[in-house]
Amino acid sequence: MEALAYLIAFHRDGEVKVRPIVIPEDAYPMTPDPVMSVFEQAFYYGQNDFQPVPGCYSVSVGDVVEIPVDGVPMRRLVEGAGFSDPLTDEQFKGLMDV
Repeated sequence: MEALAYLIAFHRDGEVKVRPIVIPEDAYPMTPDPVMSVFEQAFYYGQNDFQPVPGCYSVSVGDVVEIPVDGVPMRRLVEGAGFSDPLTDEQFKGLMDV
């Protein structure tokens, strides 16, 4: 599965980088909730220690992770402990307009 991370926390010059994240098919589920497990895996594999992406920071608090859920993008903000509730399109746009 592929996910995207919008690196909002450390953006510069009004440009938000989009970091691709590949979650291996055999990734061990980290939570009993399958959707939240994918978000947790996206955070884990969004770290340069485990999946380096040249020119991109690791996923961090304040960034937004996007995964496909039933063909529709679901976005959550990375918080200090876990993730926010799903973001509306309006909330996401507000975060991107920083």
